[in-house]
Amino acid sequence: MFCPKCRSEYREGYTMCIDCEVDLVESLEDITKIHKDKERSQENIAFVPVLMIHKVQNIPVVKQILEERWIQYYFLESGDILNPNILMVREDQVPSVIELLKNYGVSYLMHTTI
Repeated sequence: MFCPKCRSEYREGYTMCIDCEVDLVESLEDITKIHKDKERSQENIAFVPVLMIHKVQNIPVVKQILEERWIQYYFLESGDILNPNILMVREDQVPSVIELLKNYGVSYLMHTTI
């Protein structure tokens, strides 16, 4: 059994990666297939704005939260201190992101309900 994220190998009987908290797959070939399937399915997925971030120092925290959960995102960076950076997230992942960021006390969410 292998972790599709960190690629660690586990003995028989394990079903989840302890570090990444994701389900294990049977083989490394399964990992490659998962990544190819994700790439194909993401070709037509829209990204939408979810969060305004005024303090640049908060961006690494948000990135870590999202990357730990395999959330796909990018930032529209304003390059201007007076204008916020905008977090763009895959449309199908918005509900998960809103829930995650609420738990971390992040303010300026652009969505409140979906």
